[in-house]
Amino acid sequence: MLTSFQSSTTASTTSRISSHEIRMSNREQEILHLIAFEHTAKEIASKLFISYETVNSHRKNIMTKLGVRNTAGMVRVAFENQLLIACTRKY
Repeated sequence: MLTSFQSSTTASTTSRISSHEIRMSNREQEILHLIAFEHTAKEIASKLFISYETVNSHRKNIMTKLGVRNTAGMVRVAFENQLLIACTRKY
């Protein structure tokens, strides 16, 4: 049962998005990496000298571009599409 769930979720995500279709700004990429390294929105705002609301706005835009509904999905899809591999610096 778990296998069928995994294959159905992977297939639906893969069909919705292609790594060549993902266009994110440098700021969105930076926020995505910080989220992947478990930083909170408040920590990200402080680190990047932007408001908490701006961080959440970028996060919502990233989720829309990746076609996901939550942060776990955002990190999973980013990893599957090799958007997090290029990050060599730990924030």
